[in-house]
Amino acid sequence: MSIKTLGAASAELLAIREGLNTAWERGIRFLELETDAQALTCMIQNPHFYMDHQLFNIINDVSQLLKREWQVTVLHVKRSANKIAHDLAEIGRGMTDDDILFHFYPPPGLTHSYTKELANSISMMDENQSPS
Repeated sequence: MSIKTLGAASAELLAIREGLNTAWERGIRFLELETDAQALTCMIQNPHFYMDHQLFNIINDVSQLLKREWQVTVLHVKRSANKIAHDLAEIGRGMTDDDILFHFYPPPGLTHSYTKELANSISMMDENQSPS
């Protein structure tokens, strides 16, 4: 499937929208959404500030998805800490236009990176929840 985009921001917003739709359809009600684009984090959390933006329709779609009855935590992460997203994007760039690929578990070759990032995320959550 090939979708024409305006650039990296529109591509990421479309991917976020499709990911949220897929998670909702699969009954996932607790989700962590990570992006390395701080501007996108701001846009989807404050869509009313971007009503005249050329990507407003997608921004608003994502914002409306986040308002459903589920818990989605939107996090900005450093690009260097988001290796899984980078590796998945590499897989996507290597696909042909007609390929559609769903991963419900980490793809082969990403399992080590995934478990490492998961351990780091759990560690950070534990640090944030421990009393000071």
